[in-house]
Amino acid sequence: MAKKLSCSAAKSPALHFLLYPGLRNIPVPYDDIPEHIRCYMQFVDRSLLRENLKLTPQQRMDKHARMIELELELRAAGR
Repeated sequence: MAKKLSCSAAKSPALHFLLYPGLRNIPVPYDDIPEHIRCYMQFVDRSLLRENLKLTPQQRMDKHARMIELELELRAAGR
C-alpha cells in the first residue's frame, strides 16, 4: 500500500522560482504554486535542474551518452 505524502513545506512569503522547459526561472509567489507541487518541492534539488538547463541540448545528449557508456561498463564489470 502506497504511503500518503504529507506536505510539511514551510510557507514562505518569498518568491519561489519554477522551471519551465525552454524558459528561464520564472518568479512565482508561493501562494500561487499548487499545493501538490509545494509538497514535492522540498524533495527536489532544483539547483541540479538549473545547472542542467544551462547546457545546450547537444551537451545534455553528450552527458547522457557518457552515463549510458558508464552503465554498460559497470554492467560488464559485474559479470
